[in-house]
Amino acid sequence: LDHIEFTVSEVEKSLAFYTRVFGNVVMKNNQTTRRYLKLGANYLAIDKAATARVDHFCGGIDRFDIGELHKHLEGQGIAYRDYPSGKDLSVADPDSIKMQLAASNGWDQLAIGTASPEAVQLSGEPIFRPLRLDRVLLNASDLDESRAFYAKFVSLPTLTFNGGSSLVLTQRTALAAGDEGQFGVKLSEGLPLPPFLQFKVGKSFLAVRNTPKGEMPGVKLFAVATQAFDPLIAAARLEQEGAVMEASEDPSAMQFRDTDELVVQVIAA
Repeated sequence: LDHIEFTVSEVEKSLAFYTRVFGNVVMKNNQTTRRYLKLGANYLAIDKAATARVDHFCGGIDRFDIGELHKHLEGQGIAYRDYPSGKDLSVADPDSIKMQLAASNGWDQLAIGTASPEAVQLSGEPIFRPLRLDRVLLNASDLDESRAFYAKFVSLPTLTFNGGSSLVLTQRTALAAGDEGQFGVKLSEGLPLPPFLQFKVGKSFLAVRNTPKGEMPGVKLFAVATQAFDPLIAAARLEQEGAVMEASEDPSAMQFRDTDELVVQVIAA
């Protein structure tokens, strides 16, 4: 994963929250209010829209060649759309979830005419020290269709991700009422976990599951790998910043909703 882009109604408010959570290495788009927040090797992009949602996630490709990628996508029968820059493109999965494909050094590319460093004051230390984007979890309306779609990208020779690519089928055990993992957030009801698979793409994971009852297809959450942290202190500080702590299906992850109700996990690497 190179980056995640999401939209919010107030970019500055969201940026202030995330700088206190993950640090203040920030760039601003040279023409819009869009901001970019560095997460170790990767970044978050925050743009303005009426609805808060994840707009897309981006896979960073080593030795990226858009002409060769066009050929491979056409050979796989996958429709794509080039971005105006001509440097990258996007595809949509069976649930219209958008995935961008671009060069793996996205942060460095931003500095070439797209964005400029922005000074953001930060009082004290951020809650976490991010290392990279760890994963994105998608709700799918049909797991088999999503598996077939994303497996095409894992097999494309043009998509050589740092660390390689593979499909990992993950078995999980349903969580019972009262389970709290290592972060002390108990479930009020049992949590049956839907069928689940994940693609290992470089150092990150693309996880896909059947959409649980009461939810919609789309990006469910993204996770950030960080340096080790004290979970009790981190949870208290997140709540002070306006986040809402949640029980996580992954017992190794701390999960919260940000000030715009987007779901985020943090995993100590």
